[in-house]
Amino acid sequence: MNKDIAELKEAVRKIVTHQEYQSRIANWSFVTLILVIVVAVGVSVYWDARFAEITKAPKEESKDWYDVSAATRRGHLKDALHIADELLLQTPLDFEGHYKKGEILLMMGNKEKAKESFQAAARIYPIPKYKTAVDSISGASE
Repeated sequence: MNKDIAELKEAVRKIVTHQEYQSRIANWSFVTLILVIVVAVGVSVYWDARFAEITKAPKEESKDWYDVSAATRRGHLKDALHIADELLLQTPLDFEGHYKKGEILLMMGNKEKAKESFQAAARIYPIPKYKTAVDSISGASE
């Protein structure tokens, strides 16, 4: 009978030990699962932010005098004049900008405004090129 009790105690001990082992595995499995979920959410948030950054619409690029020249070459004189006006608002002492604006206005047939732009260029930087432009319009309109 002692032998049966001893075997029974040994069996109970094995069952309890196995149960404790299974409990530890379950706990660690749960902890591991939680960690995997946290990492997956973190990676998902990171890549979502990166994807949004990559795919967001680009900001409207600022225009420069190259855009004025390109619009003029394409024959889009109103667009070129609009861009030139915007640029001259930012840099009103840009003598070459005033000259280019005068050229555009001349192409559009607006001699008076072209003359004003050439005069502005000549006032800012009095070189023969700008004075000649003013004089040629003055001579042509007389």
